[in-house]
Amino acid sequence: MITIAPLTRLTKAETDRMGFQGYTSDKVYNVDVQTNAAGMSMTFTLAPLEKPYVKYWKITDEDLYAYRDTLRAGHSFGAFEEDTLVGFVICEQRDWNNTMWVESLLVAESARGAGIGKLLLAQAISHAAASDCRHLELETQNTNVPAVTFYLKNGFALTGVNTTLYDPSQDNKEIAFYLTHNLKK
Repeated sequence: MITIAPLTRLTKAETDRMGFQGYTSDKVYNVDVQTNAAGMSMTFTLAPLEKPYVKYWKITDEDLYAYRDTLRAGHSFGAFEEDTLVGFVICEQRDWNNTMWVESLLVAESARGAGIGKLLLAQAISHAAASDCRHLELETQNTNVPAVTFYLKNGFALTGVNTTLYDPSQDNKEIAFYLTHNLKK
């Protein structure tokens, strides 16, 4: 049985037990920006890839140190199977614009597909609403089609694009997608 509870600390051993930290996508959202004297337009096309795009990262000691104060603020949650952490959502309340920002959502490789991400996201949405935030927001990539699909199915909308956030010299074509779950009607 999965229990969702506040997450106030996170260790390297716990994140290492999560397994693969990243995503694989066989599609990509191509973004075409056209600017001319008449104005600007942007189109999105979902296209298949010749070979899957795989992005991998590892949560480092430096990441954990950076998360320390964010976790202590009380806006983050863990998914536990008995006493074992199998997923987490790290959130930060941003007073300057009255929002809650999702810094990271990760489910252990062995537990993916069991609805844990949905439970964590629902907890983050509920907590942000109870904190009287305007909305819950996050950033993902145009190459992370599984994440974009997941967030759209859970009530998020695409609210921004940054075509220059990621370094093109890193041999990727990632574009930042900002998604928002509106909490105020």
